[in-house]
Parts: sequence; structure tokens; C-alpha cells
Amino acid sequence: KIKQLEDAVGLLISKLNNIFPVHPIRELEEDADNQQHSTELLDSRLFDSLFTALEQNDTEAMSIIESLKSPQSIGLSKVQLNQLESAINNFDFDSAINILASVKDLKS
Repeated sequence: KIKQLEDAVGLLISKLNNIFPVHPIRELEEDADNQQHSTELLDSRLFDSLFTALEQNDTEAMSIIESLKSPQSIGLSKVQLNQLESAINNFDFDSAINILASVKDLKS
């Protein structure tokens, strides 16, 4: 019975890995690693444009976000980009500014 249980668990894990190929914790760790390296690749002009748009409560900020080739180009992780998009979509520009400000602090 133990062998049957081990086989069933192995099959279940295999199926789950096909459905969820990236483990959420592993993805968060990768985001953290990417963020450490991304400050060197920061596009300052794009970052500043986004920051200015947010300070002016300008929905143009979403267009800037949509034009990004990757969140790392402005020093964000995927998680932070999702948070930033959500804040902008909810017109919560103060929260969006706080997310960007945390990146700016890491950069300096």
C-alpha cells in the first residue's frame, strides 16, 4: 500500500508540475535576484517619465507601463509591476509612487 501511495503522490506531483511549471516561491526568489541585477540596467529616462506621470496623476502612466519591454528595465520585479499596474488602474497614484520610490531608493 505504501508503494501505491508513493506512486499516486508521484503522479499527482508530475501533473501539478505540468499545470504550474514555476513554483510561486521560486518565482519570488527569481524576482528578488532579478531586481538586484536590474538596478544596473535601469532606464532612467523611462523611470523619470513614469514617476512624473504618477506625480501628476496622469493616466499616461499606464501607457508607459504597457510600453515596457520588461519590468527590470525600470528596476521592478514582476510582482512590483503587477502591484504598480493595479494601483494605476485603481487611480491610486500615491501607492504607485511609493512602489517606484522604493526602487529609486535601491538605485541611489
